[in-house]
Amino acid sequence: MENNKEWLDYIIDALASHNGIAKLKDIYQHVEANKSVLSVQYQAVIRYYLESNSSDSDSFKGKRDLFYMVQGKGKGIWGLRNAIILDDGNSLKEFDSKKDKDDIQTDFICQIKARKVQSKFRNALIKKYNSTCLITGIEVPSMLIASHIKPWCYSDNTERCDENNGLLLAVHIDVLFDRGMISFDDNGILIKKPGMVNVFNKFLIETNSIILNDEMKKYMNYHRTLHSF
Repeated sequence: MENNKEWLDYIIDALASHNGIAKLKDIYQHVEANKSVLSVQYQAVIRYYLESNSSDSDSFKGKRDLFYMVQGKGKGIWGLRNAIILDDGNSLKEFDSKKDKDDIQTDFICQIKARKVQSKFRNALIKKYNSTCLITGIEVPSMLIASHIKPWCYSDNTERCDENNGLLLAVHIDVLFDRGMISFDDNGILIKKPGMVNVFNKFLIETNSIILNDEMKKYMNYHRTLHSF
């Protein structure tokens, strides 16, 4: 197998060029476009390096935890852990020393822009929902997640900033929503996947419905379709 640093270079480049999150097919395409020589099994090699360097994977080698599964196992969407790029740069340079200075600066800029968008999006939802989870009523900001209805990786730049594409949810509710275990119908009524009823009964639930405007309904329809409701 080729030098692991070289493969990690290309995979990190691919994720950074997509603001830190990319579908597996987009990672393949990036490597195809930038790596001059590819073996027949190159897609399997890419998956190997993603999985062996992610604690989300059963194949994790227990060394560098570089990547994460954005929507859980089997979804084919990967993210670049912020710790790689958002420290003083040493961890990036450790395995990315072949990249020139301009390339590294470009990666930093991509990550900074993404964080600014996320911060603006979160602040808008905090204000809109008065720092309160729509489902549990929890009012502790550190326990609240600004959750995209149409996932970040599928949204364009406008949709990523659109507060109509967001819900303010407690951490445990966000996990269920993000992984498609729950959603909302056009009337804002909470709907659950089979097997979630008993789980949900153990949670502190303030309400089983939310108010959706017309724009939010469009995003929610995407969410239901994506997760096969």
